Amino acid sequence: MGFLSKLFGGSAGVRLVKTYSQQKANPLGQKFTCHYEIYRARTAQEAREFLEAKTVTEPCTYVVIETPEGNWGKDKSGVYKENSQP
Repeated sequence: MGFLSKLFGGSAGVRLVKTYSQQKANPLGQKFTCHYEIYRARTAQEAREFLEAKTVTEPCTYVVIETPEGNWGKDKSGVYKENSQP
Protein backbone atom coordinates (compact mmCIF):
# COMPACT_ATOMS: atom_id res chain seq x y z
CA MET A 1 0.00 0.00 0.00
CA GLY A 2 1.39 3.40 -0.93
CA PHE A 3 1.86 6.52 1.14
CA LEU A 4 -1.39 8.19 -0.02
CA SER A 5 -3.44 5.08 0.71
CA LYS A 6 -2.02 4.86 4.21
CA LEU A 7 -2.51 8.56 4.89
CA PHE A 8 -6.01 9.01 3.45
CA GLY A 9 -7.41 5.47 3.40
CA GLY A 10 -7.41 5.42 -0.40
CA SER A 11 -5.93 7.24 -3.38
CA ALA A 12 -6.89 10.83 -2.60
CA GLY A 13 -6.24 12.08 -6.14
CA VAL A 14 -8.52 9.58 -7.91
CA ARG A 15 -11.99 10.84 -8.79
CA LEU A 16 -14.89 9.32 -10.67
CA VAL A 17 -15.59 10.90 -14.07
CA LYS A 18 -18.45 8.72 -15.36
CA THR A 19 -19.96 5.26 -15.50
CA TYR A 20 -21.73 3.75 -18.47
CA SER A 21 -22.74 0.50 -20.15
CA GLN A 22 -22.36 -0.31 -23.82
CA GLN A 23 -23.99 -3.10 -25.79
CA LYS A 24 -21.68 -4.98 -28.15
CA ALA A 25 -21.92 -8.01 -30.42
CA ASN A 26 -19.48 -10.83 -31.00
CA PRO A 27 -18.64 -12.10 -34.53
CA LEU A 28 -21.62 -14.49 -34.35
CA GLY A 29 -23.99 -11.60 -33.68
CA GLN A 30 -24.64 -12.50 -30.04
CA LYS A 31 -25.18 -9.36 -27.98
CA PHE A 32 -23.66 -8.65 -24.57
CA THR A 33 -23.25 -5.61 -22.35
CA CYS A 34 -19.95 -4.18 -21.10
CA HIS A 35 -19.78 -1.95 -18.02
CA TYR A 36 -17.25 0.86 -17.58
CA GLU A 37 -16.14 3.04 -14.65
CA ILE A 38 -13.95 5.93 -15.77
CA TYR A 39 -11.79 7.78 -13.23
CA ARG A 40 -9.09 10.45 -13.41
CA ALA A 41 -5.89 10.56 -11.30
CA ARG A 42 -2.97 12.96 -11.01
CA THR A 43 -0.32 10.24 -11.39
CA ALA A 44 0.08 6.70 -12.67
CA GLN A 45 1.18 5.65 -9.17
CA GLU A 46 -2.15 6.83 -7.70
CA ALA A 47 -3.98 4.98 -10.46
CA ARG A 48 -2.13 1.70 -9.83
CA GLU A 49 -2.69 1.91 -6.07
CA PHE A 50 -6.40 2.55 -6.62
CA LEU A 51 -6.73 -0.32 -9.09
CA GLU A 52 -4.93 -2.78 -6.79
CA ALA A 53 -7.60 -2.09 -4.16
CA LYS A 54 -10.51 -2.54 -6.63
CA THR A 55 -12.10 -5.95 -7.17
CA VAL A 56 -13.36 -6.88 -10.64
CA THR A 57 -14.90 -10.35 -10.90
CA GLU A 58 -17.42 -10.06 -13.72
CA PRO A 59 -16.50 -10.49 -17.39
CA CYS A 60 -16.82 -7.40 -19.58
CA THR A 61 -16.44 -5.03 -16.62
CA TYR A 62 -13.69 -2.42 -16.88
CA VAL A 63 -12.31 0.18 -14.46
CA VAL A 64 -10.21 2.76 -16.35
CA ILE A 65 -8.17 5.59 -14.85
CA GLU A 66 -6.94 8.43 -17.06
CA THR A 67 -3.57 9.93 -16.02
CA PRO A 68 -1.13 12.34 -17.66
CA GLU A 69 1.23 9.35 -18.15
CA GLY A 70 -1.42 7.27 -19.94
CA ASN A 71 -4.50 5.25 -19.05
CA TRP A 72 -4.48 2.32 -16.62
CA GLY A 73 -7.24 -0.20 -16.26
CA LYS A 74 -8.43 -3.31 -14.51
CA ASP A 75 -10.67 -6.11 -15.69
CA LYS A 76 -11.27 -9.69 -14.57
CA SER A 77 -7.73 -10.60 -15.73
CA GLY A 78 -6.00 -7.90 -13.65
CA VAL A 79 -4.33 -4.48 -13.97
CA TYR A 80 -3.07 -3.29 -17.36
CA LYS A 81 -1.78 -0.14 -19.09
CA GLU A 82 -3.71 0.81 -22.21
CA ASN A 83 -1.76 0.87 -25.45
CA SER A 84 -1.30 4.50 -26.52
CA GLN A 85 -0.52 3.73 -30.17
CA PRO A 86 -3.22 4.59 -32.76
